[in-house]
Amino acid sequence: MATSGGRFVTFGGRTLWTPGGATKINTKALSPVGLSAQGVVAVLGEADDGKAGEVIVIDDPSLAKDLFRSGPLADSIRVAFDPSNDIRIPGGAQRVLAYKVNVSAQASTSLQGDAFVVTDTAAVASTSSVVNLTIAGLTIDEQIGRWLLWDGGTSGVSQLRRITDNDASSITVSPPFAGLPVATDVVNVMQNQIELTSQSYGISGNSLTMDFEDGAADNKFVVSISDGITTETSTEILGDSAMNVRYGGGPIEDAGGVVANATTTGFDVDVVVAPALDAWAGMLVRFSNGLQREIVTNTAADPSVVVLAANNDLSVLEIASLAGATAQIIDVTSATMTLTGANGKATGLTTAVLPTADNETVAFLPNETLSAFASRLNATTNFSATVPAGVNGDVVLMSEFDFGTAATAVDVRFDAAKEPTTSGHFRRDLHELVLWINTFSELASATRSNAAAAEGSELPSVNSLYFTEPVAFTGGARGSSSNADWQAAFDALGNVRANHIVPLISEDLVNQGNSSSATLATVAAQLLSHVQQMATTGKSERGGYIGHKANLANMKLQAANLGSADVQYYAQRLTLIDVDGNLKEMDEWSQALSAAGMRSGAEEVGEPLTFKKLKTTGLTQDASWGPADQTVRNSLVEAGIMFAEEAPNGGFRWVRDLTTYVADDNVTLIDGNTRDAVRFIAYDLRTSIEARFTGEKALPATVASTKEFISNKMSLYKDDNIIVMSDDPENPTGVNFIPGYRRLRVGISGNTMSIKVEIFPVVGVVFQLTDIFLQLPVIS
Repeated sequence: MATSGGRFVTFGGRTLWTPGGATKINTKALSPVGLSAQGVVAVLGEADDGKAGEVIVIDDPSLAKDLFRSGPLADSIRVAFDPSNDIRIPGGAQRVLAYKVNVSAQASTSLQGDAFVVTDTAAVASTSSVVNLTIAGLTIDEQIGRWLLWDGGTSGVSQLRRITDNDASSITVSPPFAGLPVATDVVNVMQNQIELTSQSYGISGNSLTMDFEDGAADNKFVVSISDGITTETSTEILGDSAMNVRYGGGPIEDAGGVVANATTTGFDVDVVVAPALDAWAGMLVRFSNGLQREIVTNTAADPSVVVLAANNDLSVLEIASLAGATAQIIDVTSATMTLTGANGKATGLTTAVLPTADNETVAFLPNETLSAFASRLNATTNFSATVPAGVNGDVVLMSEFDFGTAATAVDVRFDAAKEPTTSGHFRRDLHELVLWINTFSELASATRSNAAAAEGSELPSVNSLYFTEPVAFTGGARGSSSNADWQAAFDALGNVRANHIVPLISEDLVNQGNSSSATLATVAAQLLSHVQQMATTGKSERGGYIGHKANLANMKLQAANLGSADVQYYAQRLTLIDVDGNLKEMDEWSQALSAAGMRSGAEEVGEPLTFKKLKTTGLTQDASWGPADQTVRNSLVEAGIMFAEEAPNGGFRWVRDLTTYVADDNVTLIDGNTRDAVRFIAYDLRTSIEARFTGEKALPATVASTKEFISNKMSLYKDDNIIVMSDDPENPTGVNFIPGYRRLRVGISGNTMSIKVEIFPVVGVVFQLTDIFLQLPVIS
């Protein structure tokens, strides 16, 4: 007679721990399951790139390299989606939820303007990397990220370097200056106009460069961003007016008269009294058809011969329109407008009109559009604003306009129809530069600088002014993780639905040389706590899987510390294809993830992994043990450690689908596939009942409909072989059969419904015992 527990079987004085045949067993046929697998696998770990601190949904394994570049998290995606080499498990994860635990730094740079934040001179004992200041008085670290301009001293060749540190009286730059600043050499901290950040995270961002150059046309520019492989280059952009302003006031100097003999550069005008020679110089002539131009000279005669200022030519069509026109001389020698702003935003405007003081000071309203502002300005007596063609004044905000030197003392006397580049035109070039980068670049993002009042005011200096090469990004770093980072990942993944969760850690990360401090024992404890919480208050049952680089003794200790029906433990390394398509021996987490992926890829919930082949070209483990040693095999099964072996017909297969639960030999707790089926039922039944009956009236009819609802669910579970037919354990004659569940009870007390039901979850065939009865032959 055989003595059997769930973990071993004893027959004929021999105890079997690992699967295989023996010669005495009464087999009980157990059916496989038939419901589509629950295939959401959550993975948490480190990567060399990618954003940390958020759950990323991945349905396509080809995205792994784009998202994480390299590292455990990048390699894990392919493993989760393609873990099996067994026709009985045709797939892998249907979806991966990835969480990066190491916070990588993005690379960045800035482009400077022409103005200075700090002007000083070098002091004695300066070096090529650290410049001591004469005046000093800086705020510690305030200048980091800006640029220091050295006039080159006696060489006279200016050099610009990125500031990496500063205290009150010195500034550190990188790379060093090509030379040594000496006392009295002028140094200036430049204002920043634009801040650039790599889209990628980690050291890969340090390969980025940006070039900002003049275009072929006036006020046009070309942007290039490159990572050494891909270069993003704009067409000629920027330089277009976004608002045209004209001053239309001023006293009339002379009534003027009929215009005659108009040419491109001047005209004759009949006057009542001849003016003094050049009396109108600097004034405006305003024609009756609306045109106006600046006068540079006039004769003392009637008619007076007027010559227009440079860049004020009349076109052929304009000359024709002046036939019979009258003219007025407007005594306005200067009318300018300046946009004001601070910290990356335009805030208002001021005007200056001479010889009169017909001035305006206007503050922009919060979120004021160009159209709204134009209406306000046009309500004044003498200023008018128009929106150029192609500009949506209902969308453009006044705060987006440039407010630096390009928007300072802009002449607003001229006729808007003439459109000279310096006359009455206001641009928002810096905003449009930032917008172009953020719209078209896949390599970098941009913002206006806003650390100081003068910063973020207008376009930065073109690279050719200070740089012979494109400006490089710096500061990208891989980052490290602590135990707290892993706990944050578990917490975040607890807020989303997953069926399986795998931390990609196999040893204390201090051993892997990336400055991380997370430890295997702590993360294992966090995993255990996580699945326990998800099975109770978290209401999202899931299985946990963890790999461990350890010798046999420490393996058993760690498995015992877990001791959970919802956590499986692994200690072998698989050789798999990594994110770059190369074969690589991966850490022990790869075996844990392969099991989770195979569980997800099975066609039926509760499919045993026992003797199923996993996809790997190699299988290694610590030198202290091997899967071929029968004594070791028995001890691993006894300890609740899941392991694989080389299959007799080639490849590698799981030996036994085990959880780390070892308190007793309850099959529903020690068999990984049965426990997966139980988790599925617990989650599915609870959420279905919640969705159907929460908020219903507590009536006898509700009790009846609940029982019927649960009975129908049980029938589905039975049809899908998640629960199975069983002989009645209380009737050993085998006369009574139980259809997968029994003793369904539903009751309501107050506002609480109580449900009790017994189920018979599917288990897997592990042992086969065969009785052979011998009879002596009779020969006659």
